[in-house]
Amino acid sequence: MICYNINCLLPKTTPAGLTPYQVYRNNQREKKGKKLLEEKNGVIEKTLFDLKSTQNQLIQSEKMASLGELPAGIAHEIQNPLNFYTEFIISLPQ
Repeated sequence: MICYNINCLLPKTTPAGLTPYQVYRNNQREKKGKKLLEEKNGVIEKTLFDLKSTQNQLIQSEKMASLGELPAGIAHEIQNPLNFYTEFIISLPQ
């Protein structure tokens, strides 16, 4: 018997009981799934990098704000006694 069709040359099923087309289809789906997973991982990694960068900027700005409040607090603490003495001296009878 001479077979002129490619299907005659291929085995009807694989050892797992799947047809060659099913194996091909499963491989294609797996490749597509892996590609999609890699793309999603790339997006997640970029988002994580952006979040860490934003967190570092926020920490830095909070540190700078704290440093800005420190001199204002010191100046306030110095000014209070000076105001007290100034008012006291002005209110003394002459």
